[in-house]
Amino acid sequence: MGEFLDSFVSVFYPKRCPCCGEVQRVYEPCERRREALDAVRIKGTSCLKCGESVTDCHCRGFNPLYSGVIAPFKREGAAKGGIYALKFHAQFYPSEYFGIEMAKEFKRRCPDVKVDVICRVPMTKRERDNKLCDQVAHLAKYAVRTLKVPYDAKLIRKIRETERQHKVDFKDKAANVKDAFRVKKDLKGKTVLLLDDIKTTGYTLNECAKQLRLQGAKEVFCLTALVTAFNSCKEDEDNI
Repeated sequence: MGEFLDSFVSVFYPKRCPCCGEVQRVYEPCERRREALDAVRIKGTSCLKCGESVTDCHCRGFNPLYSGVIAPFKREGAAKGGIYALKFHAQFYPSEYFGIEMAKEFKRRCPDVKVDVICRVPMTKRERDNKLCDQVAHLAKYAVRTLKVPYDAKLIRKIRETERQHKVDFKDKAANVKDAFRVKKDLKGKTVLLLDDIKTTGYTLNECAKQLRLQGAKEVFCLTALVTAFNSCKEDEDNI
């Protein structure tokens, strides 16, 4: 029965390449996209403040309240195309591959970190209603399943509307998200893993980390699918 159901579902929701959408047997990059993904994968030692490789680090004195940010890919090329298909066009096929890659990257870079609870950057009800999909929730589904850690989707609440960060001047980005989030649960002594899709300036992650730390979290690590390279913070308007 299980095999029949899988076959039936695959007719309407076939497995696709997470970057270009080409139909195939597994949720893995197609042959043409494997090399393109490898070109934007973050290799070697990475900086835990900005998430980039140490050779591309652009922290410039930024001292975040989170303990580290980890991501498997730069926000470029094939990886960017896959996440944008999910984020802006509600194409769900990239979710499984990128969610699993996020989890694998965290295990690789932070093998000794014992996470007590996973949460994600939230949206307000209005934001959810105005979006085609909650892309972070879809990524979280597969990241959590791979990491096998308790997940609390409501641990952080967003309590006020904010402008979309890419539309805000750089000098105003921190103020745009200041006090926009709340955490009510006691997290004393716990290590929290915070999920998001793309890390750009880090201000949203930092504000969420602040609220988690105020409730007693010992450490907050951030895990995203992509990190934005220095001097490329502006979103591509054609893709939004």
